[in-house]
Amino acid sequence: MGIFAVLGLGGFGYHVTATLAADGHEVIAIDSNKEKIQSIKEVVTQAILTNATDKETLKAIGIQDVDAAIISLGEEGFESAMLVSLFLKEAGVKKIIAKVANEDQAKILTQIGATEVIFPEKDMAIRLAKRLGSPNVYDEIDIGEDLQIVELKAPSSFIEKTVRELDLRRKYNIQVIVIKREDRIATGEIKACYNVVLPLPNEIILPGDHLTVMGNHKALNKLKKLK
Repeated sequence: MGIFAVLGLGGFGYHVTATLAADGHEVIAIDSNKEKIQSIKEVVTQAILTNATDKETLKAIGIQDVDAAIISLGEEGFESAMLVSLFLKEAGVKKIIAKVANEDQAKILTQIGATEVIFPEKDMAIRLAKRLGSPNVYDEIDIGEDLQIVELKAPSSFIEKTVRELDLRRKYNIQVIVIKREDRIATGEIKACYNVVLPLPNEIILPGDHLTVMGNHKALNKLKKLK
């Protein structure tokens, strides 16, 4: 398991912290707000009440030993984020992830020391717009310049056909990597869901199945339009 530091426990920072801790990682949570520290201290390895720009405290907790540091200082401001980015780089933290509000902030923090910047509001807005524009698509993630993973409802034309019969790899250069399937009881009520990972060629697509597929954007756009 990894060791992470989260500096700033606003909405974004809090959820990152809670999720990492729930997954079994060691997490150091840092914030200058006593209530926020109190709310998270039971689930993290360390919950430290201090200003994230306190350089000596960062050194004292061994910030240089973390696998990654996440900067989420919305309330403390962008100037604080710049100082923290600089301190973390000087300390030798190899992975510094910073939450930013715009491209200018992203450029500055990257030059100072951040190895990765994220735009939570922008990213979520784009994902929501794409999902609304493609009702059968549940999620999509870009994993390269022209490579994407998409989860979508199996088109009706796929139902009762095997992976071999669909032949998506040859037709679209798309790979089916997971089938999410609903386990229903006699009344039709959903009992549970389970995943068929890397389905075999003879796996049959059933009504209600969700397909997680990987391919380039052009091919996946064609797939999204299928009914």
